[in-house]
Amino acid sequence: MRMTVADVMTDQVVTVTAATPFREIAEALISGGISAVPVLGDDRQVIGMVSEAALLRTPSR
Repeated sequence: MRMTVADVMTDQVVTVTAATPFREIAEALISGGISAVPVLGDDRQVIGMVSEAALLRTPSR
C-alpha cells in the first residue's frame, strides 16, 4: 500500500497573517503541536510559511 499526502497531512490548519506577533505564532505552534504555519495575505491566499526553526533563528527585538 502506498501512502499519500492525505495519509499524513493536517486537516485542521492553523494560519497566521503577516501582522501576527511572534509570541502568538510561538503559542499557536506549541498549543497545536505543530512545527510550522502558513501565512495568509489579505485575500486569504498563502504568501509564506513560518517554522519553529525560523522563529528560533530570528533575533528578538
